[in-house]
Amino acid sequence: MYSKIIDAYIQKHQTDYQPKYCYHSCDRLDEKTFKFHYYVRDPQLLQIDIFLEIYLGDEVEVKVLEDLHEHECDAIAIDALNRVRGYTNRKTTIAPTKMNEFVANPVVRESLTAQDIIYVLDYIEYHEGKNPDAIYAFYSIYLKYFEMLIEKKRYKEMVLSFDLLLDEILYEVMWVGINTKYLDQEHLMHQAYIRSIINMMNPYVREMFDVSPERMAHIIWHMAKYWRFSISIYTSLEGLIMDYPDMVDKMADYYEQNPSKFDVSQTQLVFRIFRAVHERDEQAYRKAIIEVLKLLMADITTVVNHEEQEQVGLIFLKQEGFDILLELFDETRDASIYTCFPISEIPVDLHPYIKNQLEEALKFYAKMMNDPARRMESLGQIATLNTLLIENF
Repeated sequence: MYSKIIDAYIQKHQTDYQPKYCYHSCDRLDEKTFKFHYYVRDPQLLQIDIFLEIYLGDEVEVKVLEDLHEHECDAIAIDALNRVRGYTNRKTTIAPTKMNEFVANPVVRESLTAQDIIYVLDYIEYHEGKNPDAIYAFYSIYLKYFEMLIEKKRYKEMVLSFDLLLDEILYEVMWVGINTKYLDQEHLMHQAYIRSIINMMNPYVREMFDVSPERMAHIIWHMAKYWRFSISIYTSLEGLIMDYPDMVDKMADYYEQNPSKFDVSQTQLVFRIFRAVHERDEQAYRKAIIEVLKLLMADITTVVNHEEQEQVGLIFLKQEGFDILLELFDETRDASIYTCFPISEIPVDLHPYIKNQLEEALKFYAKMMNDPARRMESLGQIATLNTLLIENF
C-alpha cells in the first residue's frame, strides 16, 4: 500500500553504514504511524534505548527522538521501513486503537490474520519488554490462534503465520564489552513454544507443504540459518525429518543446488545433520555432531552468557554418548573440552581413559614448550591440564 513512498525514501537515504543500534520492538500508533524501539549495549554491556517514529503520509516522515548522527539515523530508519513495508502489504483486522483491549481480553476469531498476530507480538514486546511473562502472554494468544487454523484446516495460513513469527524472533547479535562478549538471542525465550508449535503442526506438514512448498522450504532454511536455535530445538526438527523425509530431502536438495542461500557454513552443517538422519548415515551424523560441539565450545569459551550452549551440548552428549568427547580430545588435544563439559558430568567408567588422555597431553605440550611459536599456547594448555588432573584425579 505504501511501497512506493517507502522505496523512494530508502533510495534517497541509502547508506552502506552499519548501524550500531539493533531492533527491539515496534508499536503501531494508528494506521499510518509506527513507533520503533532500538537499542545498543555499551562497553559495560548495559542496554541503551532509543526511539523513532515513522509517519506514512504523502511522503515518509521519520522522527528520531534522540540525538544521533545522520548515518545512524538513516540506517535504522531504513531498517524500520523495511519492516513497515512488509507489514503494510498484509491484511490486518485489529485496529491500532483496539490493540490494548484485544491483548487484555483476547478473543481468537476466525477473521484474525497472520499480520494481526505479529502486531500483537510487537505491541506486547514494546509495552511490556522482552521477558518470560510477556512472551507467555503472547503465546497464550498465538497457540489458540494456531489451534483454530488447524481446526479449520487453513493450512496456508498456518504456514504463513509460522514463517512470519520466525522472521520476528530469529535474531542474534554479539556485543563486545570490556574483556568479554555477550550474545543476545531473541529466540531463547521462544524455544519451548516453538517446539510445541512444531509438534502441533507435525500431523499436517504434508498438507502445509502442498499448499505452500516455497514458504515451507523457507521455514526449514530459516531455522537452519540460526544454528544455535535449530540445534536447541533439534529433537522437534528430527521428528519432521523422520516423519516427512521426502519433503525435507527436496528442501535440502533445493538449497544445496543454490549455494548462495547458504550464507554461513553453520547452515550447511545443520543440513548435513538433516541429510545424515534422512539417509541413516551414522558416521556422517557423528562427524556433524562433533562439529556442533566445536561451535558450542567456541561460544562457551568466549561468551559470558553461555549457559544455553552448555546445556545443549550436554543434552547431545547424553543422547549420542560421552565417548564423542574422548574422540574430540584425541583429535585436538584441547584441554578446554573438559572445562566446557566438566568431567564430573561424564560417566565414571570413562574417567580412567580421560586421566590417561590428560597425562599424555601434558607430555605433548611439554615438548611443544621448546617451540617459541607455540610456547604461550602450550603454557596455557599445561596450566589447564594440571588443574583438571588435580581437581578430578
